[in-house]
Amino acid sequence: MEKIKKVKIKYGHMLFLSAYCHNLYLSLYRSSGGEWKDFRNYYQIFISPIRVAKFLQNNSPVNLVRREIVLKKEHMHTPIVKRFFFLFFPSKTLEESDVIYCYNLLLKIDDLLKPDIEKYTIDATWLALAAGLFNDDVLKFRLKPKDFERVLSVEHYWELVETNKMVDFMKDVKL
Repeated sequence: MEKIKKVKIKYGHMLFLSAYCHNLYLSLYRSSGGEWKDFRNYYQIFISPIRVAKFLQNNSPVNLVRREIVLKKEHMHTPIVKRFFFLFFPSKTLEESDVIYCYNLLLKIDDLLKPDIEKYTIDATWLALAAGLFNDDVLKFRLKPKDFERVLSVEHYWELVETNKMVDFMKDVKL
């Protein structure tokens, strides 16, 4: 059996990735009710997924290359014992496969922002779900509970409530 490779991630980077994944989830979800070009424009002004993918590539010892991604079954249901453990002992590592998954998820979402995509598609729904599940089942348990509470109200496309600005999650991140 192959040993699972762990990658150490700075806490500030983990916090930023969580906030960004939640931003993607909320933004993609909300984009289904608006104009797709407005959604694309939002990510031209805001931090684009490709910039975050490059940040991940530059700050990770993992060899990150583009691959097709499949929603991992373990991202759908984190065992309760693991959740309880992380509540008291947040992890400062991600599995190498999770870093690769996150990188490729960002690339796939960036592909949606290309000019040849003119409207909301089922792929956007799938990628919103993938970003939300990755955040909830992988990143969330590596954060302090109070920080994850802040992540839940991160700014996003077509926001209807008061939110926390992404810059608040970027103290340790240089894009």
